[in-house]
Amino acid sequence: VGDASEVSNPTSAIVVAGGEGKRLGGELPKQFLDLGGKPLLAWSVETFADHPEVDLVVVALPKEYAESPPPWLSDIAI
Repeated sequence: VGDASEVSNPTSAIVVAGGEGKRLGGELPKQFLDLGGKPLLAWSVETFADHPEVDLVVVALPKEYAESPPPWLSDIAI
């Protein structure tokens, strides 16, 4: 109990990137394709990770990538 301005509520971001990108074709799902020098998914994850009010970023990946995520994903500091 106390002043409401002193209460901290953690904020989480969920990035849903579980699609396979079959309509686009290619070997990789579109969330892993390069856009401006880094994977498309990295842009979203980094944006949330850099936001001062976001405490946790959860990324939902296709099963085959969730079991062994791309190394660059764990390099993003949250």
